Amino acid sequence: MIKNLRIFPIFEIFYRFTPHFLIAPLYYQEILGSYTLAMAVFSTTLISCSISEIPMGIISDFMGRKRTIIFASFCNFFSFLLFILAGIFEQYSNVLCFSAAIVLGLSQALYSGTLDAFIYESIKASNQLEDYNRLYSRIKGLGAMSSAISALLSGILSYYYSYIICFYLSGFAAVMTMIIGLFYYNIDYSSAYFSYKNLKEHLKNIYLFYKNNTKLRWISLAKIMGDNVSYRIDIIYFKMLIPEYLLGTPRMLKKFCECISYIYASYLIEKFKPIGVLIISNSYMIAIRSLAIGLNNFLSPFIISLVDLLDGTSSTSFSNLLQHEYSDKQRATMESIISMVSTIWTSILLLLIGIVIDYTGVRFALFVLIIYRFIRYFIYYKVLR
Repeated sequence: MIKNLRIFPIFEIFYRFTPHFLIAPLYYQEILGSYTLAMAVFSTTLISCSISEIPMGIISDFMGRKRTIIFASFCNFFSFLLFILAGIFEQYSNVLCFSAAIVLGLSQALYSGTLDAFIYESIKASNQLEDYNRLYSRIKGLGAMSSAISALLSGILSYYYSYIICFYLSGFAAVMTMIIGLFYYNIDYSSAYFSYKNLKEHLKNIYLFYKNNTKLRWISLAKIMGDNVSYRIDIIYFKMLIPEYLLGTPRMLKKFCECISYIYASYLIEKFKPIGVLIISNSYMIAIRSLAIGLNNFLSPFIISLVDLLDGTSSTSFSNLLQHEYSDKQRATMESIISMVSTIWTSILLLLIGIVIDYTGVRFALFVLIIYRFIRYFIYYKVLR
C-alpha cells in the first residue's frame, strides 16, 4: 500500500495536466462554427457524466480501483483523440466532437468516485490513517501545481502555435496516467468485503446507510450545495474588466493559490478541525468575493483568484469528513451518488443564474451567489450538533 502512496503524486501531476481546459471553448467554436455548439459540447459532457455516475461508481466498487483507473484513463485519452480528429476532419467535426464529449463525461464519472476512495483505502491499508490530511493534501497540492503550469502553457502555446497543440499535450498526459495506473497495487475489495449477490442489495444497503447516518446526510448536502457555478461564470465578469489577452492570468494565479493552500491544509485542519476549517473557508470566500465585486475594477479578477488560498483546505476537509463516514463496502458508489446529485443541482443553478444574468447582468448574479453561500452556515451548524 505504501507503493500506492508513492505513485499517487506522480499520477496526480499527469491527471491534472490539462493545457486544453482553458482554450477548450475557443477550440470548439473554431471547429464547430458557433459558441452555441461549443457550449453544447460542455453540456453533453455534463449530462454524460451525470448519467454515468452511479453505474461507474458501482463498477469501481465491484471491479476494483486499479482496473477502473486504467479504464478511466483510456476513456480520457480516447476523448482527446476524438477531439483532435474533429479538428483534422472538418466534415465530421460535429459527430466527432460530441462523441468525444460523451466519452469524456464517462471518464470523469469513472474518476469521480474512484480516486479519493483509492487514496483513502491505500492510506488506511498502510496504517497511516491518522496522517490522512497531510498525505491527501500533498497529493492534491502537486496536482494543483501541475494545473497551474498547464494553464500557463496553454496561453503561450495557443498564442504562438494553435489550439490543437494543447489537446495533443492533454492526450499525452492521459496516456501517461494509463501507464502509471498499471503500477498500482490493487486492493481487492470484491473478495474482502462484498457479500452481495446482486446490484439491488448493493443499492439497498447504501440507502439504509444514508438513512441511519444523519451526519453523512448533512455533510453530503453541504458538498452538493457547494458553489460550483461562480467559477464557471467568472470569465464573463473578467471579460468586462480586463483585456482578452489577460483572461488566462487570473486562472493561472487561482491554480497557484490552490497549490499553496494544500501546503498548510493539514496544519489548519489539525488546529481547527475539518468543520471549523469549512466555516472559516466559507467566510473567507464570501469576504474576498464581496470585496472584488464591490470594487468592480481592473483588480477584481485578480482578487477573486485569491479565494483559492483556502480551496485546498476545504477540499481536504470535505474528503476527510466524507471518507470517514462512508462504508468500505460501497465507498465509490456513495461518492458517485453525491457527485451525480451535485452535477444535477449545478445544472439547475446554472440555468437559474443564466436567467439572472440575462435580466440583471453578471455582477448582480455574482452577488446572488455570495448570498447563496450563507446557506452553508446552517448546514455546518447541523453537522456540529
